[in-house]
Amino acid sequence: MLASIRTRLTLSYLAVIVVAMSLSGFLLLSLLERYFLQAVEDSLVAQARITAQALIPGSRAEGPPIEIPASAFNTLQQQRGSNISLQTQNVAPPPAEAPPGDVDLGYLADASLQLSSQLDTRIRILDAQGMVLMDSQQEDQRTDLGEDPLVAQALAGQYASRTDHGGGDQKAMHVALPVLIEGRLVGVVYLSQSLQDATAVLHDLRIRWLLSTAIALALSGVVGLLLSGAIARPLRRLTAAAGAVARGQLDQQVPVRSRDELGRLSQAFNQMTARLRAARQAQVDFVANVSHELRT
Repeated sequence: MLASIRTRLTLSYLAVIVVAMSLSGFLLLSLLERYFLQAVEDSLVAQARITAQALIPGSRAEGPPIEIPASAFNTLQQQRGSNISLQTQNVAPPPAEAPPGDVDLGYLADASLQLSSQLDTRIRILDAQGMVLMDSQQEDQRTDLGEDPLVAQALAGQYASRTDHGGGDQKAMHVALPVLIEGRLVGVVYLSQSLQDATAVLHDLRIRWLLSTAIALALSGVVGLLLSGAIARPLRRLTAAAGAVARGQLDQQVPVRSRDELGRLSQAFNQMTARLRAARQAQVDFVANVSHELRT
C-alpha cells in the first residue's frame, strides 16, 4: 500500500495538516485559557475593590492595576458591581468614635447574609489578624485563616492570587487583597470563584477544534488524492512506456504537458526513444547493406 507514490504523497499532505493544526490549536487554546484566567482574575480584583469601598468607607484595596479590562467580562463586572452596591445599602456604618486608621471591622459580622443571595463569588472579609468577619456563603464565621498562604501574604500588605487546578467544581481562582485605611492595614478581602464556566467554554472550544480538525483532514485527504493523482499520472505513463521500450517497442511517446521536472523527464524520454529508433533503423539499414554486398 505504501509502495504507491500517490499514497505516500497523500499521507505526507495529511501529516503536514495534522502537525500544523495541532500546533496552532494547542497555541490558540493555551492563549485562550490564559485570557480567560486573566479576565476572571481582573473581575475578582474589581469585585474586591468595590466590596471594600462599599463595606469599609474610606478604605483602599491594594491590588494589581487593571489597565485594559477584559472585554469578555465587562458586562459581568458591571452586573456584579451593581449587585454589591444594592446588597450593602443596609450594612451598619462603622462606629463614629473610632479614631482614623484604627477601624474595628466587627460591625461586618452581620453582613454576610445580605451578600449571599445574588453573588456566586465567595466573598470573605478578614480582620488584621486573619479572622473571618463576613462570609457570603457560610453562616459559621469567625474562622481563623491566618495560616492560609494567600491570607498571610495579604496580611503582609501584598496582593496574592492562586488558581486551583482541580477537576469539576474544584477548579477555582482565589485572590486576596489587603485593605488599607490611611496606609494602615485594617483587613483583607478574600474572594474565590469557580472556574467551571471558563472550563466549560474551553472544553467546548476543544471539541469544536477536534471537529474542525477532522473535517479539515477529510477535505485535505480528498484534495491530496486529487493532487497526488495529478502528479502520479505522468509517472504511470512513463512507467508503462519504459516497460514497453524494454519489450522492444521503441515507438513509445509520452505527452509533455508541463515545464516542470516531470515535463522535462517526459521530454527526455521522448528524445531517448527517438534516438533508439534511429539507432535501430541505422542497424537495420547497415545489416541490409552488408547482406546486399555479400550477395553481390
